[in-house]
Amino acid sequence: SRVGGGLMFCAAARGKQCLETLVDENGGGGRTGFMLLEASTLARKGVRALTREALGVSADESLPAELESRLGELENNPLFITEFCRKLLDNEVLFVRDGKFARFDRAAFATLSVPNRVQSVIEELINSLPRREFDLIRNGSVLGNVLRCRDVAEVNSNESAAALAPEQVQQSLHALAGRQVLEIEVDSAANSVYRFSRALIGLSLYQGITPPQRKRLH
Repeated sequence: SRVGGGLMFCAAARGKQCLETLVDENGGGGRTGFMLLEASTLARKGVRALTREALGVSADESLPAELESRLGELENNPLFITEFCRKLLDNEVLFVRDGKFARFDRAAFATLSVPNRVQSVIEELINSLPRREFDLIRNGSVLGNVLRCRDVAEVNSNESAAALAPEQVQQSLHALAGRQVLEIEVDSAANSVYRFSRALIGLSLYQGITPPQRKRLH
C-alpha cells in the first residue's frame, strides 16, 4: 500500500501459503494492493560482501582461505555470518587496521565454533555482555522492544545500590548499540531512544528475569 507517496514493505518469516490471502488470484496486487516478493538466500558473492562489511575490511581485500572455507558452514544466514565475524574480532582472532587484515591467528581460528541455531546465537551474544550492561538491558527489557534512555534509568534506579544517572545509562546503551544488541533510533542525550536489534534479544532477556523481580520492575 502507498504511504505518503511511497511504498510500504512488510517482511515476514512465513511460508508463502500463509500470506496468499493478501493478494488476488493472479498474485499481482490489483484489487487488494498487495504483492508477495519471496527473498532468496544469500549467494556466495553476498556472503563474502557481508563478511567484509561485518569485519570492517575493504571490498578489494581477499578473505583468508581458512575463513572462506568456514563460510559454507554458516548456511548463508546473515545472523550467523555477522555473529561469527563478531566472535572473530571479540576473541582477537582477527585484527583489522585501515580496512586491511593486520593479523590472523590461525590456531585460535581452528578452535572457534560456528553458530548453528538462532537461539544459541542470541544466548551467546547476551552472555558476552559486561555485567553492568547486561543488568541494565535485562531490567530495561520490561519496557518492551523500544527503550527510552530516561525510562531505562528509572527502571534500574531501585535495582542497584549505585544507581546510574541518565547520562551514564546513555553511554552504556550506546555501547550496546556498538555491540549490535541495540539500534539507535533517536540520539538525544537522556531522551535518546533505542530499539533491540532483534526482538529475540529482548524476549530472551525478559524471560531471564525471575517472576518476583519482573513484578517489581513492572
